[in-house]
Amino acid sequence: MTSAEFTANIQAQLPAGWQVRSDPRNGRVYYVDHHNRRTQWESPVPLQFSSAAPPPPPPPPPAKLPDLPDNWEERTDPGTGRKYYVDHNTRTTHWVRPMSGRQGAHFFRSATQLGSAPGQANITYRQKYDQFQRVIATMTTPPNLRTGQPNPRAKTTLHVTRDRILESSVQQFLALKSDQLRGRLLFQFVGEEGKDWGGLAKEWFHLIIEALLQPALGLFRFSDGDTLSYQINAQPTADQLAFRFALFGEDPLAAFKFTGALLAKAIRDGQLINAHFTRPFYKMLLNRPFSFADLEVVDSQVYSSLVYILDNPVQDIIFETFSVQDQHGVDQELKKGGASIDVDEDNKEEYVELYANWIMHGQVADERTSLNRAFHDIVPLQAIQSFDYNELELLMCGLPDIDVNDWEANTEYTNFTVNDKVIKWFWQMVRSWDHEKRALLLQFVTGTTCLPAGGFKDLSGAGAHNSGPIVRKFKIRQLDASFVLPRSHTCFNVLDMPSYKTKVSEGFRVGSFASTTYQIARLSCCGTLYGDRRSSGKDMRRLLVPCCCPLACCGSGLR
Repeated sequence: MTSAEFTANIQAQLPAGWQVRSDPRNGRVYYVDHHNRRTQWESPVPLQFSSAAPPPPPPPPPAKLPDLPDNWEERTDPGTGRKYYVDHNTRTTHWVRPMSGRQGAHFFRSATQLGSAPGQANITYRQKYDQFQRVIATMTTPPNLRTGQPNPRAKTTLHVTRDRILESSVQQFLALKSDQLRGRLLFQFVGEEGKDWGGLAKEWFHLIIEALLQPALGLFRFSDGDTLSYQINAQPTADQLAFRFALFGEDPLAAFKFTGALLAKAIRDGQLINAHFTRPFYKMLLNRPFSFADLEVVDSQVYSSLVYILDNPVQDIIFETFSVQDQHGVDQELKKGGASIDVDEDNKEEYVELYANWIMHGQVADERTSLNRAFHDIVPLQAIQSFDYNELELLMCGLPDIDVNDWEANTEYTNFTVNDKVIKWFWQMVRSWDHEKRALLLQFVTGTTCLPAGGFKDLSGAGAHNSGPIVRKFKIRQLDASFVLPRSHTCFNVLDMPSYKTKVSEGFRVGSFASTTYQIARLSCCGTLYGDRRSSGKDMRRLLVPCCCPLACCGSGLR
């Protein structure tokens, strides 16, 4: 069956006033309803085919794509495998290959500029980070009042419950004043002994971010096309709204105020966020304009439809007006009187621009405003305005990869030396692991799977007398012979490890990571984690959860 015969077969089965057409870009069939002047992908009636042969495939891609322009480069996103294109002429990135369509023909079709603030183009990330720290330092709540007495708002302790982390944290956190959020927050887990020298704060941020992103709450959803980055959910379900009401009260925007303040507090305190957001989300925090290309990660279906409108004649194909339906099914005009203005060849670019702006701004305008205001109350815009959106993601989330060479070069030792055989075995094992195992070890020792932008040399930990975070490099310290398995001090980034006598050649087993054979215990002095259930010393206070230390292996690894 030829394409023409296949199309004729479908047309014969359609009701009066309907027409079948094919998309010239990919051969996909769509349907035109001339009664209501609408198009759709689905057939209005079930179709029957007399031939058992399947419908013809879309036209094959060209055997060889045109060469990229000068100073363009094709790259692959390591997380998703998706190809993207770098224009070194303008320092821009594109999802669309530049030789296809009319890329760049109109200003709102342009790719997203990296776009630091004016005058910041030649400043390195380290210089911007130092500038950020200076601004933050001037706005930190002082530890003492002018009278010399301790400032009660400089340190605030929140009492939270581990298995009800959101419920126990939300109202306490929202009740804090701005000067308290600009001071030091300490955390106490109810029913657990332990003093927060920084390790408990790391753990709280990890738990609260994880809970905040859960689908049941529906504050955020994954971006279109991947499951790696989050964006504000414009269409929460009734159950999600009910859950928000139970947690945050009657104010429908309280959850976004909480999120904005939480993210800002994490940045102020150097707490890395184990979740990534979309490019438009970081632009929102930086108060930078969106581009048309940003729409693709927010709503890829709308983006594709609008690109089609731009690149093809719309007469007798597109039957739209300058109005859209919001998430509640209510018609919203894109311009005054838009419901009665048809989209045609002369005004289609205006329609695309207005529609894109409505998706990017209008859909979640209240949520964006609430989150932004709460964020900038804790971290003012002038503190981050020198960053571009990539650098802001780096500031918030840290490095995506774990460089073992950098890790080893920035590790300190106590009662060990770099030439000890057990240290050599340790690094051999770490190098043999995949990223997930390395991240588990990093989390076991530091409390987080993320790294600061400067890498391991900029790891932070508790200062003297619990005075706040300072640079504390990863440290391996020798345990005495009474200990069988490693333990860690997350406040100080310290791994205590016995001086093993042998190395098992088969290495470490991944399955033992989640094993309940070994459990974690917390010391009263700080967030200290044990990987050995047999280490029941006098300082052990409370068994918590299965051990995640990669070194706590069952019959393998170091002995």
